[in-house]
Amino acid sequence: MVAAVRIFGSVSTGLLVIVLGRLLGPAQYGLYSLALATAVAAVSIADQGIPAATKRFIAETYPDTARMRGTFLRGLAAKTRVVAVVAVIVFVLAGPLADALSAPSAATLMRIGAVTVLAQDIYAFLAASFIAVRRTIGSATIAITKATVEFVTAVVLVLAGAGAAGGMIGNATGYLIADTAGIVLLVRVIFVGGDADRNARPASRKEIRAYGRQVWVAEVIFAGFGFVDQFFLQGFLGATAVGIYAVAWRMIVPLQHFGIAFSLTLNSRLSTLTTGERSITFERGVRGLVAFYAGGGVLCLVIAQPAMRTLFGANFSESGTVFAALAPLVVMTGVGPMLADTLNVLGRARDRKWVTAATITVNIVGDLLLIPLFGVVGPALASDAAYVVFVFGHFVLCRRVVAYDPARVVRSALLGVVAGLGGAALILLVLAAPLHPELVRVGAAAVIGLAGMLAGLVVLREWDRGLLAILRQ
Repeated sequence: MVAAVRIFGSVSTGLLVIVLGRLLGPAQYGLYSLALATAVAAVSIADQGIPAATKRFIAETYPDTARMRGTFLRGLAAKTRVVAVVAVIVFVLAGPLADALSAPSAATLMRIGAVTVLAQDIYAFLAASFIAVRRTIGSATIAITKATVEFVTAVVLVLAGAGAAGGMIGNATGYLIADTAGIVLLVRVIFVGGDADRNARPASRKEIRAYGRQVWVAEVIFAGFGFVDQFFLQGFLGATAVGIYAVAWRMIVPLQHFGIAFSLTLNSRLSTLTTGERSITFERGVRGLVAFYAGGGVLCLVIAQPAMRTLFGANFSESGTVFAALAPLVVMTGVGPMLADTLNVLGRARDRKWVTAATITVNIVGDLLLIPLFGVVGPALASDAAYVVFVFGHFVLCRRVVAYDPARVVRSALLGVVAGLGGAALILLVLAAPLHPELVRVGAAAVIGLAGMLAGLVVLREWDRGLLAILRQ
């Protein structure tokens, strides 16, 4: 279920990037991306680690409905207060911030983004709560609702002449409608039935905030990774460069969904397993993800130029080079969420702060050094280097709480590259074939290359019945 929803999310996200990129062009899409980046920055500040903390405490009290209900309400109260203040601040400061970025026309978009801040933060809280109460159908429903409503609303408004504002309104509307659906569904799960145990109590606001801060210190630092590149590009090269970079970056996001879905499935059970079972499950999951994304990175490197040229047109010709430069990031971002969530679930979120601080430091220094040298490709190279630090550091931290064999993980990565090379060879063969139109040729190359890579993983026994059993959860 989770994997199916993530696939839907990947497709809808990718389609929205393509449609808006073509309709808006690099400059307008750059302003739209700046506004979204501002909203992401604000959400990371408002987060306070409350969704992750609430998820942990609800999961620990499952299936005690009364205690889950109390924890949810206390977490929601704490969350609503913080995000409301942050949203108002974003609305008030939108004008000065846009001027500081030399993009005054982005001010209105940022004000619309203030609504997104409120709605997106509540969405994250609801999604975490659904996972905690083991109702994947709920998280699936709000994810599909958000993606569908955003796509339809944004495309209709942009076609009607609303420009980048249409994209922002679509984003905010998607989250608002999904929030409404999520609250209705959660009421049915944790507000119906469940006798209270007088000797048990839900987590207090103090407990939620205390653990939330441990998670948040790491997450808020790392959140800068999602928007700092675009702010620096705006400062050095302007909105058009932001747009060229942003479409490549956003096409990476759908590729992360499988890793996130896998992480949610696996980590929801880790805290309930014995030490031995936990080690076996973690190592098998990590090896499968590493192999998959190592091969996927090879495929992205090969198909980057023809795919971006075909999907976005001549105005985004440089985006292909950016996407190819981000191929190492595809590998790292596929595995990173699982490592981070493992530490969060096992109560070791505090350990992550120094790794995330090092990650964003490498990214910022890299941007400052590489943008003047390599232009729009510079931030891609900086992001690659930063995420290597993130993933390597989290592997080290995970080994402190979960026993696994690093040599076997490295072996899986190498075998994944071998499978990816097989898939890449198929891509090159299809791209050389006289298939028309070009969209059909590139699409066929991508599908056949992915199928070849997956077949290689099966033949090399990196994907077996044990891993598939986890995927079916």
